[in-house]
Amino acid sequence: MTPVSPAPARRARAAWARARAAALSLAAVALGGPACGPGPDAHAPRVEVAGTREAQRAFRELRARWARERDDRSGMQPALRAFLSAHPEDGRARLARVMLAWSLVDQGGSGLVEARAIVREVGAGRPGRERDLARVAEAAIARRRGDADGAVELLLPLRGRLFDPDELALHAEELAEAALAARRYQTAVLALRDWLALAPLEERAAVRAATGALAGRIPLAAAERALADLDAEARQDPGRRDAATTAREWLREALRERLVDAALAGSDGELARRLLDQAPAAFRRSERGARLAALAAGGGRQARVEGRVVGVVVATRDALTRARSSAIVSGALHALGLPRGAGRGVDLVTVEDAGGPGDGERAVAAAASEGALIVIAGVDDATSAAAGRRAAVAGVPLVLLASPAGDALASPFVFEAGAAPGEERRALGAALGEGRTVVGGPGADVDCERARPVGGGTRFPVGAWRAARVPAVLLLGSAGCARELLREAEQARLQATLGFGLEAAVAAAGAAPASRLAVLTSGSYPEGGEGGAPPAAHAAWVARAGSPPGWWEALGRDAAALARAAIVSFPEERAEDALRVSALHERARRALASAEAPLWTTDARGFGGAQRLPRVLRVVERGGEPRRRR
Repeated sequence: MTPVSPAPARRARAAWARARAAALSLAAVALGGPACGPGPDAHAPRVEVAGTREAQRAFRELRARWARERDDRSGMQPALRAFLSAHPEDGRARLARVMLAWSLVDQGGSGLVEARAIVREVGAGRPGRERDLARVAEAAIARRRGDADGAVELLLPLRGRLFDPDELALHAEELAEAALAARRYQTAVLALRDWLALAPLEERAAVRAATGALAGRIPLAAAERALADLDAEARQDPGRRDAATTAREWLREALRERLVDAALAGSDGELARRLLDQAPAAFRRSERGARLAALAAGGGRQARVEGRVVGVVVATRDALTRARSSAIVSGALHALGLPRGAGRGVDLVTVEDAGGPGDGERAVAAAASEGALIVIAGVDDATSAAAGRRAAVAGVPLVLLASPAGDALASPFVFEAGAAPGEERRALGAALGEGRTVVGGPGADVDCERARPVGGGTRFPVGAWRAARVPAVLLLGSAGCARELLREAEQARLQATLGFGLEAAVAAAGAAPASRLAVLTSGSYPEGGEGGAPPAAHAAWVARAGSPPGWWEALGRDAAALARAAIVSFPEERAEDALRVSALHERARRALASAEAPLWTTDARGFGGAQRLPRVLRVVERGGEPRRRR
């Protein structure tokens, strides 16, 4: 949007004040201002006063009544006609004729015919204030006859050419009305900004009330776009302070308040989230900001707290995400001692992310509405990114188990427990050197999950790898995929070193003794990896499940263990008040950042006040020493 310069407003107010002070001669009834249109006399200030004392007095009374009867001036027709009859040659006769046209416009119906004849006659005369005001009246007639677009086109060139407060109000209101009728909402916002920026101080309250009423007629979607434009403009010039920015800030807050009202009244969690995403920090800290955050967190239902509850988002988009999610829930149940054992307990709720548009964000919202203090989510880049967006604006503590692309940690409510992006590939790559083939993971040479046998042959091109003497194959896919590749590699007598990433690492235990392996380990995971994870760390799990935990079981267990440590001392409290829910989420966030527990996937005991779980990856080669990669 084009900002309105404050200079014309200052000149207009100064000219208005000087003319009012000159009212000793009663000439204050009419002020000219510097015009901005073309023509030889367009820039020459001109004040036309009534010629005789009687005419001066009569016109002063007309102007005073004109200001009083702003909402409906149709009753002024007799007085205006009497003035024109008595003073047809007076210097203000043209302005009086325009005022008469306006009174006929307010009358409507047949009055529009006479009004149109008057404004066309005045509009054909010399340039100046009267002609500009006549064109405003002509636009008003066009709008009332259904030509809203034509009215807008008549009014736009007049921006900045009317400075008398009453005439400015007429122009701004007509432009806003016409733009609204024409569905040109950006132009309507522009007109409202003009009116606010140029309004005299003593009329500002009335102008704000009028502009607020007109802004309330902008459809919600258009109001949201207008607010986004104003917010973006405010971020570009945060230190600027003048009449134009004051008008922008007032209109910006008026639009925001309307949208907040709509979100709260309609329980629109998506609108609440979008508003919070752009809202200033001061608004987020307010009572209404807290209510909006609770609504955003609940995705249409009010976020609440139901004692000590951890939420887990279960992704069900495909077989891989379902398998990972099932493993995470198993690990979380193990960490929380569920079904419940003795002592203070922490409960678990699960919500589904089916993988459709917006499902990931709605799942985090659903967990918050089910009372979760901390949410665990993210089995891949997509599910983590969606969950992170919701948590960031809703103020719900979130532990991601897969790191998304981008800066998810920009929000203090988002924590990452998985391996840092690309770290597995870098660690194995450093150990195994160049010429390696990557199976699974971002940018892989072979898509581990989608590879299928071709012509009854092998699922993976192990024969081609053997012929090409590929020195190493990095397995960064699932454990199931790694087991299948390991079986085919042994059958083909592939001589390459097989490097196992964290998810694939548990499959290394099934490798033939003669296989050359490089297994990525972290903390006490995997139990089956060589190089030093104490078996006792997983004894209870193995006793119950019959096999060592996989990567996602171990991650789910660690995330839930830290969540439990963070909230186990919280009161068994039910809270629905937005401010109380927000306060409990903030308390849970701080507690999670400093929580400690024995962990399986890292040597660290917690986030240590940061937002990413520290982790040292080790590559253990059969017959070799561990190689460290920080």
